[in-house]
Amino acid sequence: MLEKIREVWNERLRPVIAAALAALAARYSKLEPREKLLVRIAAAMVALFLGYNLVYLTVVNLSSG
Repeated sequence: MLEKIREVWNERLRPVIAAALAALAARYSKLEPREKLLVRIAAAMVALFLGYNLVYLTVVNLSSG
């Protein structure tokens, strides 16, 4: 089973993800400095949101119930 998952990952998913990341990196490199700053701010906000929902709320819920 694990071998099948590894095979699918290496043959199908990895090239698709690599192409998407390359396209995103090319797009990011063309942005102006102020746009890059906005992208970094948005990424930080998403990280804080995920951290709050996935870590903090989980710990609070486990400790209270």
